[in-house]
Amino acid sequence: MKGYWITHIIEVKDAERFTAYAEAAHPLLDGINKYGAKMLMRSPVHETLKGSPVQAAAVVEFDSVQAAIDFWDDTDYAKTRLLMGPLDDETAVVDRRVCCIEAETLTAAAGQGFWINHVHEIV
Repeated sequence: MKGYWITHIIEVKDAERFTAYAEAAHPLLDGINKYGAKMLMRSPVHETLKGSPVQAAAVVEFDSVQAAIDFWDDTDYAKTRLLMGPLDDETAVVDRRVCCIEAETLTAAAGQGFWINHVHEIV
């Protein structure tokens, strides 16, 4: 089983600082690291069909769900996150959700579309 980050970017509040973070994070997500961290897809959201609007979504694959959790506090990734401010508060730059899930290996073909959902509560 692989680990995945499912990320929803709800709002980018400081585009310059968020772009600096994204550019610095890019080489850390090439799949050639001890976590197997690999950016599979990222894109602006074309339409939010249900729920509050989301600006962008991304999926990052890891060797395991534990690797996905551990990568968050990795020294190099933490330095990259500091580009958006204190590690415990990036809200001046971005409002986002980053969730870790465990799943079978995800395969995607060029031009393939995906639904990336967040369920807040099952009633």
